[in-house]
Amino acid sequence: MTVLLIFFGIAAALAVIAFLVKLGSNQRARKVAGWPTAKAMVTSTDIIEQPAAWSRYMPWITYSYEVSGKPYEGDRIRFGGRITFSSERKALAFLERFPVQKHATVYYDPRRPNVAILDPTPYSVAFIAILLIAVIFAVIAVLVGALTLLTK
Repeated sequence: MTVLLIFFGIAAALAVIAFLVKLGSNQRARKVAGWPTAKAMVTSTDIIEQPAAWSRYMPWITYSYEVSGKPYEGDRIRFGGRITFSSERKALAFLERFPVQKHATVYYDPRRPNVAILDPTPYSVAFIAILLIAVIFAVIAVLVGALTLLTK
């Protein structure tokens, strides 16, 4: 029974941490959406394949923009980690929003104009990873509980 409580406790703690990470991500997204914007020129796009047990496809976008007459370059799409897709087709569809040599809106930090993003939508790789681990611990807790009941 103690093992069951430990696994449920870990799962609950991880779920709370995931919730707090997501909350922070959403708050940052609201703040970023209020940043000033500039017109950016998309200078290049690419898809980087990340081979592993299953491939992930990461869109890569570079852009240039000006703030108060000073030129800047960036490659950040969103805060919260690089965006990845399960298929190259989905990554290409995402990149269609940002054609090369066309303008896009960039959101920049008014205190540090070199920090900019193309999309203020909240995105958090950490949230997904922590929540997945919490689910794994919860499943283990259920299995331990079931095994405990079956062996009595």
